[in-house]
Amino acid sequence: MERVTFGSFAELTNARSVVPVLSTGRFDVSRKLFAAWVDDALGADGFDEKWYGVRYPDISKGIRDGVIQSGRWHYAQFGYFENRMPRRIDVDAEYYADKYPDIKSAIKDRRIESAQWHFDEIGFMEGRSPRADWSLFPPR
Repeated sequence: MERVTFGSFAELTNARSVVPVLSTGRFDVSRKLFAAWVDDALGADGFDEKWYGVRYPDISKGIRDGVIQSGRWHYAQFGYFENRMPRRIDVDAEYYADKYPDIKSAIKDRRIESAQWHFDEIGFMEGRSPRADWSLFPPR
């Protein structure tokens, strides 16, 4: 991945990587800068290259075909925005069922296999939390 430097606020605004939206008190951030932040926030333990390739065969194919640099590059540039998982994320089944009564009911009625299955196939993309105090990005 191309190294992006996080310069001073003046540098970022002059380069239009960050644009203040004065009427809202928010900032628009370039996709390139945001992708660099995602890559940096993953740290050393937040991404599993092998797992990502197995979970997403289209990425493995893209790497083999030379159109994708690596799984990590893909994740920072596209996968994060596509709600793909960067690594296996273990679900606390009791927590998940208690937090999401619809899942508890679906497991009980055997409409879904397990809390882990639901999170892997649907829950992550819906923004559900797999356990208490969970964060996608590992603490540093």
